[in-house]
Amino acid sequence: MSIPVSLGDLPEQVRRFGTDAFLLTVGSDLAPRATAVRLRWEGLLLLAGAGRHAAANVEVNDLVALLWPTEADTGHALVVDGWAEVRVGDGTENQVAIQPSSAILHLTARTWSQ
Repeated sequence: MSIPVSLGDLPEQVRRFGTDAFLLTVGSDLAPRATAVRLRWEGLLLLAGAGRHAAANVEVNDLVALLWPTEADTGHALVVDGWAEVRVGDGTENQVAIQPSSAILHLTARTWSQ
């Protein structure tokens, strides 16, 4: 069971779930990759540090998803779909800027069986 989250309500949900999430990308080999990231807002964009593989995947395929694992009190995970672009960092790490396009609270399978 999924509950849609409006983009206007997304900042509140991100505050609720916290800044640590998983960035899901797909590269030229079509293999999915999950990378743990720490997020912050910049206007309407979510920014995350991006390692070499995540940045390379985003360069090939700009469609990404963010996943926050299940919240204990509700049994829902937060899933955000969007588009991303790589921003070259001035240090050792690039950043990925993510423009959310949709978001849901998704009831996990563990919760279904209860």
